[in-house]
Formats: sequence, structure tokens, C-alpha cells
Amino acid sequence: MNIPLDQFPGRSIVHQGKEYLYFGGTAYLGLQTHKAFKDIHIKQIERFGTNYGASRNANVRFNVYEQAENLLAQWVGSPSCATVSSGYLAGQWVLQHFSGSGFQLFHAPGSHPALTAPNIKSFDTHKSLVAALTDFHNQDETKQAVLFLDSVDFKGHHFPHFSWLKAIDVSRVIIVADDSHALGVLGHKGSGSYSILEGFTPKELVVCSSLGKGYGIQAGAVFGTQYRIDQLKQMPFFAGASPATPAAMATLTASETIYSIQRQITFNRVKQFESECRHTDKIGQIPELTSYNYINEDLSYHLKENGIIVTHFPYPANERPISSRIVISGYHLPSDITYLAKSINQYFD
Repeated sequence: MNIPLDQFPGRSIVHQGKEYLYFGGTAYLGLQTHKAFKDIHIKQIERFGTNYGASRNANVRFNVYEQAENLLAQWVGSPSCATVSSGYLAGQWVLQHFSGSGFQLFHAPGSHPALTAPNIKSFDTHKSLVAALTDFHNQDETKQAVLFLDSVDFKGHHFPHFSWLKAIDVSRVIIVADDSHALGVLGHKGSGSYSILEGFTPKELVVCSSLGKGYGIQAGAVFGTQYRIDQLKQMPFFAGASPATPAAMATLTASETIYSIQRQITFNRVKQFESECRHTDKIGQIPELTSYNYINEDLSYHLKENGIIVTHFPYPANERPISSRIVISGYHLPSDITYLAKSINQYFD
């Protein structure tokens, strides 16, 4: 079901001369095709240029980076924030920081590749992870446990309840969470998972994330204590890598109203879908999410035959069975939602 395109897909795409409604991707708020948002970004490109390859530690610096980082920290509710050019880089930055001899790393099931390395294997189950952490704390007092996890796992084990964390003495654990599928979209005013995880009172909380899925810009961010962010900024990852473009940072600081409006539209569409679709329980419904994960290739092909394309490919590797995802976005119209619900009802009825 590979579909090559020559432009960014919005609510619909054209493939082999036929128009399809598109319910896939990760443009959760529909910002990438939002005219006012694009106008802001174009204006900032005219001001800051298309790229900026100098180090953040150079003697000539743009103020907009610290302005955006302060605003992000305020939105999320964290003491401090630092940005880089992608969410993947943000995760690898944190992983490398905690890969020293004084730390013991634990990876929750399904941890994103941004949080892992070729020599790291995530636990198969949460039960085995909890047991391993408990054994570690009973036997080793010389190393600090660091738990890596995705805040949204699309299976209901993590966001919004993270109930399995209650079985762990997290007061002795540094939690590192990849919040890419929540930040800007889920939580209070799009604040993501930071405050929820902070409520478990871990020894320390570090959250990393892409800013592309929820905020529509090519960048990544790390949130945490002032001490941890200062430590991260001393690494070559920060000084040696090109930063996110200043135009992207300026777009973020100028788009708070658009983010709020699009977030409300998105959840209105989700509410409509859940009221019209009689079979959300069969497509991986998880409370508060804007997407639905399921394993049913026949359903995905049924939807395509009915003029609907969803995300459908092996991820993160060539895995079987193929997982599919229906994504409801801020650019969808009420009529799009009605047609999607009707097509799913037709399949299961």
C-alpha cells in the first residue's frame, strides 16, 4: 500500500488519479496545511532565513531559542527546556547522557528507537520490567536506575494512567519519557505527559519529544530540572549539532492561539467520530487519544476500496502482522468523519 506523493498530504490525497480521504500520519492538529500557520512560518523564514548551521554556543546567538524554550517549559510545567533539531536527536541526546557507568538503564516494552541503541533491548512485558527493577533495587546500591518509556504506547498501558508504575518505587528511579505523540496535543492545554508523570514523584523526570507532531515544526525538545538541562548543554550533542531553525522557533512562539484553536477542533472531531462509529472498541480505542491502532489488514484494504487511506506499514522494522493506525486531525471536516464512521460501521455490521 505504498503511495508516493509530490506534496504534503492534508485531509485528502490523490493517488493514481483518484482522490482519497487521508486518516494517517502524525499531523495531529492539521497545522502543516493550515494557511494562517503557514503564513506565520513563511514570515519567520523571511526574517531568519531557511537554515542556521552555527553552534548554539557560538558568540553570535539568536534570542528566539531561549524565548521558545522558556515558553515551552511554561506550557509543559517543567523547570527548564532545551531544543535541538529533531525529536530523535533529543532522545539520543538523553540516552547518551545516561549511558555512563553510574547508571543502569531499563527500557519499557515498545520503547521508541529514539530512546534505544543497537545493544539495548526493551523488556517484553511490563511485569518482567517491574520485577527487574525491584530485583535491582534489592541488590545494587551503587548505580542509579533510569527507566525509559514512551508516554503513548497505543496499547493503553501508558498514557493517561501509567498504572503499572504504581508497582515500582519510582522515588528511586529517574524516568525518561518520549512524549512525541502527546506534547502539544494531549494533556491540559496540550502540555503532554509531564505533569502526569511528575505526579508519581520519581527521583527525577526528564521528558524528550518531537515538536513536529503537536506543534508542526521541525525540532525536538528536552524538559527537566535546571541542573539536568545544564548538564545536557555541556555535551557535544548540543554544541556540535546544528540547532532547529530559528524560523521554526519563532513560528512556535507566534502560534499559541492557533495551537489552542486547532486542538479544540481536533477533539471535536474525535468526539464526533466516537459518537458515530459503533465499533471503536475493535480499532484500538484508547481514552483521550486522537488515533486508533489496530491489526486488521482486511479493514485497511476495505477502507482503501471505499476511498480512505490510513497509516499502514511495518514499524519500526519489517514486522508482521502489520499495524494500522487511523488518525483524526484538525484539518478533517465533519463530513469526513461521518464518512469514515460509516465505512467502518459497514465493515463490522
